[in-house]
Amino acid sequence: MATYTTSILKLIKGSLSSGKLPKANSQGDLVDSKLTDDGTNLAYNGNEVTDSRTQRKKTEVYYTGVSVTLTAGTQYNLVNLLKALTANSGTLAPFFDTTSNKLKVINDNASCMFKLNLVGNWANASSDRSLQVDFVGTNGNRLVANRSSATTSDSLTLSTFLSVDKNGNLATNGSTVNLTAVGINFTITSALLIAEQVTKESF
Repeated sequence: MATYTTSILKLIKGSLSSGKLPKANSQGDLVDSKLTDDGTNLAYNGNEVTDSRTQRKKTEVYYTGVSVTLTAGTQYNLVNLLKALTANSGTLAPFFDTTSNKLKVINDNASCMFKLNLVGNWANASSDRSLQVDFVGTNGNRLVANRSSATTSDSLTLSTFLSVDKNGNLATNGSTVNLTAVGINFTITSALLIAEQVTKESF
């Protein structure tokens, strides 16, 4: 018999068809013999309900005071680029694997949120410029931030969600994340990288 806190059982209460409220044990936690937990699913009377173990898993890493120039037209592996720098806070783990140099997601039916903030400077030139992020091995996931020829100092945000299927390609193989400056060179002076999933599973 599983034991759950009052707050969790408030979520369960709405799914009860009998209207019977769970009993309280000596510690004040509410318990009920119809609650089952097989280690994967939490159920009441055979019906799956919200699992109290679902939580956000996150990478957040920040770099500042750096000077990394992206040569126009050259693809750079984002993980390989950042792992050579000293982070001011956070680490690339667990979502960014510094051995395979890939984005690594948790194997679950849970979308992965991705965000990259870059601050830096475009080289002086008269042409338009853009920065793009490609997720290799996915179905055309590309982020593009376009800028006019008048832009020199810049702050760019590239964010998206990646749909993850349990045992799917992204979950099993990960994705190389490539960063490319288009038009002219871009020099990064600070970077913030975030990836997160809300899931009860783990790496």
